[in-house]
Amino acid sequence: MSSTANTAPVLVVGNGPAGLIAALTLLRNGVPVRIIDKRDKYHAGQRGCGVQPRSLELYNLLGVPEIAKEGKLLMPMRNYGPIGSTTVVSEALMIPREEDSPAKPYANGVLLGQHHSEEIIRAHVEKCGVFVELNTELVSVEQDSEGVIARIIKNENGKKVEETVRTPFLIGADGGKGVSRKLLGLELSGISRPSDRALVGDMYIKGLDSNYWHRWGDMATKFITFRPTEFQDLWAVVLGSRDANYETLLTDREALKRFIEETTGRNDLILLEIKELNEFSPNIRMVNEFGKGRCFLVGDSAHVHSPTGGQGMNSSVQDSLNLCWKLSLVYKGLAPISLLSSYTAERVPVIQEMLQQSTKLLNRIMTAKAKDHNTAAFVSRRPKSLDQLGVNYRWSNIVVDENKPYTEQLEGGALAAYGSDGDITLRAGDRAPEAPGLAIVNAKATESDSTTSLFSIFRPTLHTALIFVADVSAAKSILDIVAKWPKGTIQTVVVLPKDADQIKLTRDKVDAIVVTDRQGHAYDAYGSVVSNGFPIVIVRPDGVIGAIVKGTDGVVKYEKGIFLSV
Repeated sequence: MSSTANTAPVLVVGNGPAGLIAALTLLRNGVPVRIIDKRDKYHAGQRGCGVQPRSLELYNLLGVPEIAKEGKLLMPMRNYGPIGSTTVVSEALMIPREEDSPAKPYANGVLLGQHHSEEIIRAHVEKCGVFVELNTELVSVEQDSEGVIARIIKNENGKKVEETVRTPFLIGADGGKGVSRKLLGLELSGISRPSDRALVGDMYIKGLDSNYWHRWGDMATKFITFRPTEFQDLWAVVLGSRDANYETLLTDREALKRFIEETTGRNDLILLEIKELNEFSPNIRMVNEFGKGRCFLVGDSAHVHSPTGGQGMNSSVQDSLNLCWKLSLVYKGLAPISLLSSYTAERVPVIQEMLQQSTKLLNRIMTAKAKDHNTAAFVSRRPKSLDQLGVNYRWSNIVVDENKPYTEQLEGGALAAYGSDGDITLRAGDRAPEAPGLAIVNAKATESDSTTSLFSIFRPTLHTALIFVADVSAAKSILDIVAKWPKGTIQTVVVLPKDADQIKLTRDKVDAIVVTDRQGHAYDAYGSVVSNGFPIVIVRPDGVIGAIVKGTDGVVKYEKGIFLSV
């Protein structure tokens, strides 16, 4: 591949969470983007409302703090007696709450309607000068060695206007039913479960206590759940029955009201408005490759699954960020196009395990009786790994771990893509932990405050080399090597222990951010590798540890796996 940088925009097809995060990541990296969507209006509805702790971290990394601020913590679920009973028989959180910690500042996920999340992300995209082109459909794709030729059709005031677009890369983010995957000839393999169907929608209802998620019955027979949303009197509703006439419930408001009253025993509930109601049954499928040539798939375009466990939208965010920091380097001529093969290599094992975990949870929910829901035993079997903080790429051929190279696999040869129980050793490919309370001791830092944190330093546009040393002079050889990286691709942070010599610090002038670990959180989080003689941790632009190494040779090895030879 030529090292010449591109100039034409990357074409993103679809403006759901996956497409918007892909676009925002590219724009943050200075890569021009064009977003098209065949719909005539933006998505509506709560849909993928669960935002896991790892996603909150990544939104923070991308400069989108509003989702954490506006989301609601998971509320307790009230489980009622037999169908038609108003008696509360149990009350519990589906996911027990945890305390935030220095290394994990978002211990608990939040609930925020997917359309609300999309509005927030889209606003950030628009601040970068890019606006979604609605009524614009992708109809064909051709590729050559230099890029993609996409034919699109715009519907302008009832007239179809055809346009041929030359783009260096195309990102398909138009969902499981979208055209991108089909045009690439990639198949969603897996199973459908039409018998596990339900009606899902959003309704304005008065009379329910919005401090609780309410459940009657069970999915094996007849059920209804009401989850409060971030909007007053708006409830996310899921309902169903083995013998219900779904077509009637979808089209006959009075029949729906009768179903609600018969199931809940509540004749005082006032159905104000049915904002959205659709039939849903889970498809559990994924493609084996997340891209072909210069075209890539993210989110539901690459994998569809049960909503149980709240993994879908969150996995989409990680898809897009994983792909787009790499694509940015290739676009600018700084990395070989072969780097993009690591997208499939890293994400496929994660999605395979995600499908297994969400399907296992679906099976348990579908067979559980009403009395089982919200019991301590039922809640405790919900895996902690669903927070996605353990999602990793330890096996990836672009990460370098001189401390503990990856060798283990799960039963059947699967990779431990969601982490291993009891394994607390920090590894290359893992999420990089947070560490607050860092005292800034030199003018290189751009923070206005005298203290900062690692999450405040990490950028989706840069690698970050963390150098844990007793004094600044010990970091010189690493700083010299890092200075040879392509300009604007890495920042360096020298992390000194809390008892570092303050007088000596003022004498050392280096091209790096220098901090002292005043509260000890950085050495707590990274100490397992630092104390073992591996003081250099390189964090990728997606907040993942790319390398844990001893010295300059390891830094050079990692660099060669990412960048074009100079």
